[in-house]
Amino acid sequence: MFISYKKLLWTILVLIVALPVFSLALAQDVNPAACNVEAPVSPTTINFLAWAGVSIFFYNDEFAKCNDVENLEVDAQILDFVGVTEQFRLALSAGGASPYQIVHASNTEIVEWGSAGWLLPLNDLIDKYREEYDLDDHSSTAWEGATIDGQVYGIPFRANTLHVWYRSDLFEDYGL
Repeated sequence: MFISYKKLLWTILVLIVALPVFSLALAQDVNPAACNVEAPVSPTTINFLAWAGVSIFFYNDEFAKCNDVENLEVDAQILDFVGVTEQFRLALSAGGASPYQIVHASNTEIVEWGSAGWLLPLNDLIDKYREEYDLDDHSSTAWEGATIDGQVYGIPFRANTLHVWYRSDLFEDYGL
C-alpha cells in the first residue's frame, strides 16, 4: 500500500514529536526496530536539517530505519546550531522551494522563518491528527512558541530550560 508525500511527511514529523512522549504506549502496537510508515507511491527523499544534540541523535537513528522502506530515503544533515540557521536562511532567502522537509528550529527561528513566509502553517494537519496522536498533551505554552497570528508553524518536541549563573565572589570582589 502506498501513501501520499504529504501524509508521509506528516507521519514522520508526528513520530518525531510523539515517539519519546508515547514510547510506552507505542511499544505495544509498533515494531521499535522498524520505520512504521507506509511506502510512498514513488521514490521520495526527505531532507532533515538539525543541530547536534542527544535528542536529535535519537531521531536521526529512528530516521535511518526509514531508509529500509521501499521508495523512501531520509537524508539527515546534522550540523551545529549556527550551521543549521545559516544553511536554512541561505537555502530560502533567494526564494523558491525548500530543499528541506523537516527542520529542527527553536522558537526564535520559527518566528523569523514563519514571518518571512518560509514555513507552511500546519493547522489543518494538527486539527486532522490531534486525536490520533494526542497532540493536546503538549502544553498550550509550547504551542504558542510555534504560533504566529494563529498559524502554527512547528510542533513542539522538547522543552529546554536555560539558566544564567554568576560567580558571587567575583561580583563581591568588583563591588557589583
